[in-house]
Amino acid sequence: MVPAPAPPAPILVLLGTQPTDPRGGIGVAMAGFIEAARDEGLLHAFVPTYDPSARGRHWRLAVRAARPMIRAIRAIREAGEQPIIYTHAGSELSVLRETTLLRLATRAGARTMIQLHSYRLEHWTHGARARVLRQVLHVADSVCVSTERARDRLAAVGLRGAVQVVPDPLPSWAEQAARTPRAPRRGEGLRVVTMTRLVPGKGVDLAIAALRHADPSTTLVVAGDGPEAAALARAARDLGDRVRFAGWVGDDDRDRLLRDSDVFLLPTRYDSFGMGFIEAACFGLPSVALRWGPIPEVVGDGRTGLLVDDPDPAALGAALDRLRDPALRQRLGDAARRDALDRFSVAAVGRAIRAALPDGGTP
Repeated sequence: MVPAPAPPAPILVLLGTQPTDPRGGIGVAMAGFIEAARDEGLLHAFVPTYDPSARGRHWRLAVRAARPMIRAIRAIREAGEQPIIYTHAGSELSVLRETTLLRLATRAGARTMIQLHSYRLEHWTHGARARVLRQVLHVADSVCVSTERARDRLAAVGLRGAVQVVPDPLPSWAEQAARTPRAPRRGEGLRVVTMTRLVPGKGVDLAIAALRHADPSTTLVVAGDGPEAAALARAARDLGDRVRFAGWVGDDDRDRLLRDSDVFLLPTRYDSFGMGFIEAACFGLPSVALRWGPIPEVVGDGRTGLLVDDPDPAALGAALDRLRDPALRQRLGDAARRDALDRFSVAAVGRAIRAALPDGGTP
C-alpha cells in the first residue's frame, strides 16, 4: 500500500503593527510574535499593516501591504508549502482592515488566522455588534485571543470554529532578565514602580491615591508619558518627594528602575492582557493590581502578586503595606519570574501558535 503523501508544511506570513514603537500596544507584542514564529520554524515574512506614527494614513499602509502579502503566498505555494496569513488587530477599524486583507489572502490560496488584542472585546459580543463581529471574523480559519476570558467572551458570539488562546510573548530583554535571578534589594522603605501610558483607565490616579493610605516610607516612581501627565502631577503635589515622575524611560533606565524597585503597581481597567505585569515579573517584582478583566490570568492572587477587588485607594494601600514583608515579596517575586518564563516565553508562545494553526496548517 502506497503511503499517503505528507501534507504541505504550514508557513506563516505575519501581518500587524510595525514593531518599532517601544511605547506599548500591539507593536511591542509583535516583536515577540515574530521571534516566536521564527524560532518555531514557521515564519516566512512579516508585513506591516499599521504604523502608529502614520497618522491618518493607516488604510494606505494596509492597502500597500496587499501586494507583498500576495507575493509571499505565491512563493510559499510554489515551494510546495501551505501559506497561512496570521494577522493581529486591536480596534474595530483594525479588525475591518485586517479581515479585508484576509479575504484577499483566501482568494490567493492561503489559510487565515486573526489574533484580537482589545480590552473592548467583550463590548463587541452582544446584540448587533456580535452579529457584525461574527460576520467579519467568518473569513478567518482560526481566531486567537490573548486570554481565556477573551476566549470565553468571544465563543459566545458563535464563530464557526474554536477560539484559541495565544498569549502575548515576553520581549527578548525581559526574558533575558528573567533568566538572571536578582538578589533582594536592601534598603529602607518600599519602592513601588508603575510603567504605562498616562491615559484614562490605566489607574495611575489610583496608584497615587493609594500612596496616601500606605506607610509613609513607601515611594512611587511613575514611568511613562501621555495626555494625563500634567493632571497626575497636580494630583500628586501634596505627596512631595514620595512620588517621582520619570517620564518615558529608555531601555537602560527601564531596566535600572525595575531592578531598584520592590513592587509593580498598576490598578488598570483598560488592558486586554497586561504586558507590564509580566515584564516586571521578569525582574522578580510581585504586582499589585485590581481583580478586573483579564488581570487575574496574568497576576495570580497570593501567588505572583496581590489583587484588590474594588478600585479603592485604601485597599490598594493596604496591599502595598502587606508587601513591606521581605519574605512575602521574595516568595511572590520568585514565583512571578518562574510563571513568566513558563507561560510567556518566546518558546511557549511559539508552541501556542503552532497549536492554533487552522487544521494543523493543512489545506
